[in-house]
Amino acid sequence: MIHNDLIFDIGMSEGNDTAFYLAKGFRVVGVEADPVVYKTLVERFASEIGSGRLTVIHKAAADVSGNKIKFLHNDIQQGISGTSRHPHIADGYTEFEVETICWNDIIAAHGVPHYCKVDIEGQEKPFLEQIVGQREIPHFFSVECHELAPVEMLQKIGYRLFKLIDQTPLGGFVNVNPPQEGSYVENPNWHHTSGPFGNELPGLWTIYDQFVSAFHAAVPLRHQGHWFDCHAKAS
Repeated sequence: MIHNDLIFDIGMSEGNDTAFYLAKGFRVVGVEADPVVYKTLVERFASEIGSGRLTVIHKAAADVSGNKIKFLHNDIQQGISGTSRHPHIADGYTEFEVETICWNDIIAAHGVPHYCKVDIEGQEKPFLEQIVGQREIPHFFSVECHELAPVEMLQKIGYRLFKLIDQTPLGGFVNVNPPQEGSYVENPNWHHTSGPFGNELPGLWTIYDQFVSAFHAAVPLRHQGHWFDCHAKAS
C-alpha cells in the first residue's frame, strides 16, 4: 500500500531535504551511509525521531541487504563522500565499513512512499534495478542524473512522465503557495537540497524521449557548474 503521508530520503546528507519534508507535514524514512553524518543527523532530528515522525537508517542503499562495504567519508567536502573516491579529489578521506540495505527491505518495514528521493553518488542504478517489476511504486520519484542510466531505470520501473530540474535555477526555487504537496513552508532552507517535488515542480511533464532531448541540450549548463535531477511521475 502506498502511504500518501510518507517520503523516503535515500542519501540524506546533512538532512536539509528531510527537514523540508518534515516541515511540510510528511513522515520521513531516511537512509544515510556516512557514519559521521549519521551522528549529526541523529542529534539534529532527535525530537522528530523521538516522536516517530522520522526514521534514520544507518546503512548504504544497495541492490542487496546485509553486505559489508567500504564507505569513504571526505572530511573536506562531505558531498563527495561515497563508496569510491571522487575522480578529481584524491585526499581527505576516512574509510569506514557499513552494511547495505535494499529497497525491498525498506518497504517491507515502512511501506511504499508517496515520493522517494535518491541521491547516492553514482550508486543509483543498482539500487533502482531491484524495483523493476514491483506492483506498487511511489507516485513520484527523483534521482540525481549526471548520466541517463538512472533515468533509464525509472522508465523500466514503469514511470512514463519526466521532468529535468535544474538544481541551480536562476533566482532560486519557486515556493508554491497555496501548497500542492503537504503544508506550506515559509522561507524553506533549500541550501544543498533537491528542492520542490511532486505536484509543486515547475514546468511541464514530458515523455521519456523528450526528457532525453532536454538532457542532451543541457550539456552546456552542466559544463558551467549546473547540476540536474530527474523527477518521474507514475502515469
